[in-house]
Amino acid sequence: MEGSDSVNRSEFILAIHIDDNFLNVVHLGRTANGLRLFASETVPLEEGLVKDGQIINTESVSQKIRHFVAHARPKPHKVVMLPSCTTVRLKPSEFPHQPKDQLQNLVEEQIREYTFFGNREIVFDYCVFAARNADTQTVLQAVTTRRVSDSYLAVARQAKLALVRITPAIMPIIKLMLDKSSPRIKDVSLLLAIESASGNISVYKNARPHLCQNLSIGVNDVLESQDGATSLAEKLKPVLEFAQSIADHDKLVLKVAAACSSARLSEIVSKIKSLFNDVEVGQINSTDIIKQLDIKGADNQHPPIFAFISALDHLDVYEFDGQLNLVSADSINRQKTRNEMSLLTKCIIAVILLSIAATYPIEMKLRTVEASSANIEEKITETIPMKRKVAGIKSRIKKLEENQAAYSAAYDMLTVIPWAQILRDIAENIPNDIRILDISSSVDSTNFLIIGQALAESNVYSFAKKLQKTDFIETAKVDEVEYSKDGAATLLNYKIACKTNPSGSNL
Repeated sequence: MEGSDSVNRSEFILAIHIDDNFLNVVHLGRTANGLRLFASETVPLEEGLVKDGQIINTESVSQKIRHFVAHARPKPHKVVMLPSCTTVRLKPSEFPHQPKDQLQNLVEEQIREYTFFGNREIVFDYCVFAARNADTQTVLQAVTTRRVSDSYLAVARQAKLALVRITPAIMPIIKLMLDKSSPRIKDVSLLLAIESASGNISVYKNARPHLCQNLSIGVNDVLESQDGATSLAEKLKPVLEFAQSIADHDKLVLKVAAACSSARLSEIVSKIKSLFNDVEVGQINSTDIIKQLDIKGADNQHPPIFAFISALDHLDVYEFDGQLNLVSADSINRQKTRNEMSLLTKCIIAVILLSIAATYPIEMKLRTVEASSANIEEKITETIPMKRKVAGIKSRIKKLEENQAAYSAAYDMLTVIPWAQILRDIAENIPNDIRILDISSSVDSTNFLIIGQALAESNVYSFAKKLQKTDFIETAKVDEVEYSKDGAATLLNYKIACKTNPSGSNL
């Protein structure tokens, strides 16, 4: 009876974090005797399998996962996938308190205007941070491309795992920091999460996110590059200055989590402490969490931090409102259809084979079988190449038609959109203390991005509002703001996403 109770109460999960250099896997479970770490591994990835967080070779990556599964034997094969920090954009926004369905509609409306990934199809989700009795709530939006999402779905399918959800690698760490069961963060704190080749720095006040910024620097850069410490300081300094500007006291708290060993994490923390004496720097490591939660089976194991905390998050160790799942419903439905078609095909083949076996007696003469076989082979030899040729020609014709339509549409947009007037409107409305570094347009010219620098954030939003009132710009939204140091001055790097209005209906 005791054994039966233990089985009924058990729950297991695989958590997989993939960055440019490593595949990090954790197999964790909750049993009647508490949490247990069954297995964990950090597997090096050959160069080119993953680039800038994007999985290039899904089959090779899934093969490494299958190798881990063959040894760990997790049952059932449920998995949570964690894309690299560099592939996901996190954006905090303030919303008034309202019912969940209304909030979702507002978030979806705002996401539709998100143009950081250009014309690429995106998927998104969000988490809600709200204090009791507060008038507003902070929504942390997570956005990535459909291509990234589908590649992780493909890896799970090829590894024969049941995908539970896709969540940004940093999100479980945020949940750990803002866990409702731990003391609430009353003032300003920062979280630095570093992978092998990228990272993310985020600022929180009163347990709400105020800034989330991706970093193009990772563990390898910080520890192995000659100017690693200097590069890290340049990335962190503007963010620390922003955090200081909203803090109610002088001392900032910075927590560091890194996809590396405990020794290398301590080395990173030591470097940061030497760079910023006025910042209280601490580390988030799996060893401390194992002791705190009394996790069994973890002797002499140092599970990779991102995958480990994600597995704990799935087992509801941390109390938190909201979940993230960066996989589109269309992709899941398409995958289900593919699996169902595959099963149907196998069933049809089995029925055909059984029918053949029932129709022809075993005692059939050998020469009759040989004649029939030769007949069928001749027909196949004649028919299949011709069908392949026809299919190939049809495919090429379809592609040519699609290309012609795309080029025609692009040509039409380039000739219809009054770029001369749009550029004059930009020149007339730009404030004196804002400069433009670049203006880039989509292929069909329906969207364009203004990139530049400013001294104050309010001037950027004012500039965007003025542009939206012009004749040939339908919308102008501030897409991104990022602080940087230029000598003694702190500059604001901005991006304004604009949508053109060829008809000039704003008149």
